[in-house]
Amino acid sequence: MTERSLELPQRALPRQEQIGHLYRRLLLVVVVSVALCSPVGAQDTRAPEAAPLITILEAAKVADLAAFRSAYSRRIRDDQGQADWPKNLDEARTNLTRMFGDYRLADFGFAFAGGPEGGRVTLSHQGTPQFDLAVVKEDGRWKLDER
Repeated sequence: MTERSLELPQRALPRQEQIGHLYRRLLLVVVVSVALCSPVGAQDTRAPEAAPLITILEAAKVADLAAFRSAYSRRIRDDQGQADWPKNLDEARTNLTRMFGDYRLADFGFAFAGGPEGGRVTLSHQGTPQFDLAVVKEDGRWKLDER
């Protein structure tokens, strides 16, 4: 009696079908990873309209004067009444620390109301709205238009 393999021969998939199968698996892994890493119902803190507020929070935390100043619109930066930028940064640091303590960016959420060239961004801390500021789009980037 001779031995015969009881295994069924594997069907060889055409290369294009193999690539499609691999692509679908990779896409599934990416979708699941994003879903697991994203808080449910959280506001998008990376929304482009919130960028200048995020910059202000980061710059105030580490005393980065150049970044702090760059978050503001040309109108604010050119205003002679705002010319003392080191003082402005110190005031922001003091106020943000008084309001939020030793804050983390993850504690904040942002909501935008407006149009494609301007509007208002509301900053929330730990889910509670705190204040809103005017933003304007300049040269394709959002800037604070209020101090």
